[in-house]
Amino acid sequence: MYFHSVVFKWHHSGHVLIVKTCCLTDRMKVKMMILLFQILSILTLNSCSAQIPPYPYVEENVALRGKASQSDLHLGEWTAYSHASNAIDGNRNSNMSLGSCTHTTNKPNPWWRVDLLQTYLIASVTITNRGDCCGERINKARILIGSSIHAAQCSMIDGLSTGETKTFHCPQPMIGRYVTVILRKKEYLHICEVEVNALLPAPS
Repeated sequence: MYFHSVVFKWHHSGHVLIVKTCCLTDRMKVKMMILLFQILSILTLNSCSAQIPPYPYVEENVALRGKASQSDLHLGEWTAYSHASNAIDGNRNSNMSLGSCTHTTNKPNPWWRVDLLQTYLIASVTITNRGDCCGERINKARILIGSSIHAAQCSMIDGLSTGETKTFHCPQPMIGRYVTVILRKKEYLHICEVEVNALLPAPS
């Protein structure tokens, strides 16, 4: 089992500076991140924190590689346009009728989720709101990230206007495979694009 307590800090120049590995019970998670950043130096896994050499990174939308699901599918005139996968098709078009958005029914705690199929270090999530109607519905939704569906909060969606695209940054990069958007109330949830911005090694 993995307890989230890995902290990556980076400089504005794009270099990862410090990784803390306190309270980890799954050393494979740490080893995976070392491979991800191609760190060639020896990192002592038993220590609480370790200094690593600066390493350049790039941000990439890894949601395009994932598999999407949602709490349910809106029935009626929007059914054909409401599938979860529409939110990771690479298309930010915010008009529901053009088939690039997702839509749930009006039930308590509606959610949308992407399984990235592997673990990434995630810095932020970019959301495109529905543009042809009802853009206020998504506000106060929570963005959760974790290595299982039981995840920690990265950010809360707030102040997202109808049709707007906005990036929500985690307080610090989070390790996770699953990214969930959930509304803690009875409401429709519709999203027109979700981009999961992961930190990957810069090309050599």
